[in-house]
Amino acid sequence: MYWASKLMLTVKIMVTKSATSTPRMPILEPIFVTDTKAAHMLDMTKKEFLELVQHGALPKAIPIGSRVQRWSVDQLKAIRSGELHEEPIW
Repeated sequence: MYWASKLMLTVKIMVTKSATSTPRMPILEPIFVTDTKAAHMLDMTKKEFLELVQHGALPKAIPIGSRVQRWSVDQLKAIRSGELHEEPIW
């Protein structure tokens, strides 16, 4: 049974690829981004983004090594979609 499913998968792959098609590279998405790219993801300027980070409205950067700081793409996407929302402490 295993060999039959493997054969079907091989046939399916062969059928979907034509002789003239070139292999496509997968679309790679970064895990972390700089402050400039993070601001762009949230449709704001770098200055606005960093001010919101400084005031605690947006998460702080994640240190990578001793000199590099980056923001998590998954966290920024969650903020953008409204999935990550914390009530302000007043």
